[in-house]
Amino acid sequence: MSYLKAMATVVALCGCLVVAGCGSDSSSGSATAESTANEPGPEVKVPPGPPPKKLVIKELRKGTGAEAKPGYQASIRYVGVHWNGGVYSNSWSYNPPPSFVLGAHELTMHGLDEGIQGMRVGGRREIILPPSARFTSGEAQGRDPVDETLVYVVDLVKLKPNFRSYRILNEKQRILNREKQRILNEK
Repeated sequence: MSYLKAMATVVALCGCLVVAGCGSDSSSGSATAESTANEPGPEVKVPPGPPPKKLVIKELRKGTGAEAKPGYQASIRYVGVHWNGGVYSNSWSYNPPPSFVLGAHELTMHGLDEGIQGMRVGGRREIILPPSARFTSGEAQGRDPVDETLVYVVDLVKLKPNFRSYRILNEKQRILNREKQRILNEK
């Protein structure tokens, strides 16, 4: 099960990077950036000082393509490193790059999903994931370091509308809103 979650994370991150690299402003079709699969990926530098307690999102390069929104299929390329050094994960050699549906909780590291939303295709972000921003269910499996902060540099390579996922996300939001209202009415 942990292997599947790790692969889903890799796929999701790669999808976002693909979206960011696109130069198109059109949100009705898919947008793509030039492939960078033969490159080793960017150098990731861990900021000085102690690791942050909350998710940190820093724009390194603003993209010019479509904007990443919940319900879109995002393809990304990324390099993730441990706060104390050493590469944790690198998708630069994956072809095609990993992809996932934004906002659909397909990534075990929910902070990556959150950090990619709002990016534009062709963009690059540094996303620092403390343990509190990493695991949606509170569980880490396999090689995931539970109590360690990770630093990712993510390129959004491609975005594609995923209307089926968008409908599912809207239905989940309606259910959450009804539950919230029920709780408020009980008070």
